[in-house]
Amino acid sequence: MKKVTRDDKVQGVALYLEFRKLYSTYQVIITPDGFDDKGKIVDAVMFSRTISSGVTKRKWRTRHIGSTNTLQSHLEGLTESVNQDELTSALSSRFSRIGSYLNQAGNYGYTLVKETPIYVEVSQSDLASVRVGVMPAKLWTRIKSVRNVLDFPDTLVNEK
Repeated sequence: MKKVTRDDKVQGVALYLEFRKLYSTYQVIITPDGFDDKGKIVDAVMFSRTISSGVTKRKWRTRHIGSTNTLQSHLEGLTESVNQDELTSALSSRFSRIGSYLNQAGNYGYTLVKETPIYVEVSQSDLASVRVGVMPAKLWTRIKSVRNVLDFPDTLVNEK
């Protein structure tokens, strides 16, 4: 896989997961590490929100996944290689919190909609919004388009 650079318009892919239970939908978007349109590093972020019956619009909650100096140096091209054990440890630590949020959704009775998650491209301008903790509108539009193509439910909340 090609390593992203400051010059790449597409910085990677975001992961979209949708969980449902009766009267409630839990939506999750995880963005990649990358560079914004000014060339600054943006760490991966998890956006989430819960939509419920009667509350169909809700602000996205931002959870910063964080990074390490080693990972940032590698992303910036300051180091050619990263020790595999150090990389595995850093990534495991970063993403263990996300795993606990997703496990918690399961504990609350949510189930994943569709068996395959949605992946969409993330641009430098998307990451500029992510950098300031705002869900990029164009990213959400791309996700909604793919939801339609993949026959996700039309309604945001299961009423039956």
